[in-house]
Amino acid sequence: MPGSIELRKKRVLIVGLARTGVATALFCAGHNAIVTATETRPENELADAPARLREAGVTLELGGHKERTYLTQDLIVPSPGVPADDPFLLTARSKGITVWSEIELAYRFLEGKLIGVTGSNGKTTTATLVHHILRTAASHTRPMSTCTGRMRWSGIGFGFGAQFMLARRFALTGPLHRIPTALAARASARGRP
Repeated sequence: MPGSIELRKKRVLIVGLARTGVATALFCAGHNAIVTATETRPENELADAPARLREAGVTLELGGHKERTYLTQDLIVPSPGVPADDPFLLTARSKGITVWSEIELAYRFLEGKLIGVTGSNGKTTTATLVHHILRTAASHTRPMSTCTGRMRWSGIGFGFGAQFMLARRFALTGPLHRIPTALAARASARGRP
């Protein structure tokens, strides 16, 4: 593990309240973090999410973000749709506040090795091939996403262009492995195998 994290009493900010943000906020609240969720949309555009989050003890900041909210956190988890160069995220990072994706947070709670296959083309084929190779090598692996790029684990739902699998008994050197498929696609586009 890269170092598991104890969320109890940690101040965690979730940025963005689409499906992943809501699931991540509920996950953190379930691990006794002090959770604040911020969203640019007003409450009337968020369906039942605000009620569910409030019931779980999450503090909501709706209709816009406030820099001071970012700067009073121990951990910030932006949703996949939030740009990495968001000015508030950049300011928080410059002040030494940890900013993790939901995958970075989730894999700290996994037992085993997480393999991510990313890219624009070939994810399903590559993930299927890697899964078959590991299964043949007598490793207990479990595919964790579908062709749509959706993953559910530990109560967190992830939706973006990646395939994931969990390998429990295989000699991988670290907890998170990434296999980019775009490199192979570029090489084949130039006529190379």
